[in-house]
Amino acid sequence: MNLSKLILVNTLFFIAASAWASDRERLLPLFSDRYHNAYFSGRCGDNIINFLRKANEQGIDTRNISMVLIQNKGFSGFGMVNAEAARDSVRGVPVASEKNWYHHVIAIDSEGFVYDFDYTERPLITDLNTYAEKMFLNEPECIGGRPSGEFCIGRTDKLNDYTIKIIPSDVAISGEDDATELPSVNLKSFLQNWKDLLKGRP
Repeated sequence: MNLSKLILVNTLFFIAASAWASDRERLLPLFSDRYHNAYFSGRCGDNIINFLRKANEQGIDTRNISMVLIQNKGFSGFGMVNAEAARDSVRGVPVASEKNWYHHVIAIDSEGFVYDFDYTERPLITDLNTYAEKMFLNEPECIGGRPSGEFCIGRTDKLNDYTIKIIPSDVAISGEDDATELPSVNLKSFLQNWKDLLKGRP
């Protein structure tokens, strides 16, 4: 590649990165507003799709965001997705607590930041590794079960059994996706290779 082409490529990359940085700044207040005012319990997929649609309506380029479907394909936890820091309330006071779902849906951007309307007791956007640790993996292994007989899965089972399917935002917004046809990876692989996976590379 000659110097002029290299300069052009770098310039285009800088413009694209700057545009996304601007869009991401606009996403933060939108996420917070919808967390407080447009959240529907038990409808994680709808919450994310409506968030993406609203972002599009406001002129935000959502091509840097993907919708992510999380499922438990193993035998642990009766096939349910076990969350350790899920949005909840006690006597009207917001708290984060343990919950179990048949599946879960979040959004993640190209920089690895997660948007989840069911994560903790306040609108919080955090990096993928921090999110995964707090939301799913922050528990001991379950060798021999817990003495108290508590419900237990363990981080190794979650890393191996939880599967991730990535749905491009334009497909999610159109409502025409069929998640059953999408390839999947386990949570361990996703945490290790999310950058390439979000770009569509195996």
